[in-house]
Amino acid sequence: MAKRSEKSLVEQCEKVTIRFTRGQAEKIAEECLKAGIRPSQYLRIAGVAFTDHRYLDLKSMMQSVFDETIRLRRDFSDALVSGGD
Repeated sequence: MAKRSEKSLVEQCEKVTIRFTRGQAEKIAEECLKAGIRPSQYLRIAGVAFTDHRYLDLKSMMQSVFDETIRLRRDFSDALVSGGD
């Protein structure tokens, strides 16, 4: 049996098959109906928007959320200690 050549990671990303939970599929179907487009079109638009807006850098995004949460906790704590002066 001939060994199939391995695709590069970029080639794998060019065509992706994914599965959704029933709830996720229902939300996607609802959005498709609103927009009047097929699921494949909707998900392609979502994928392009996601990558174009740099949402793929999840580690940095999560760190930003963490940092902001810490800042808000400190501000809240300071406000309680100062008695709202």
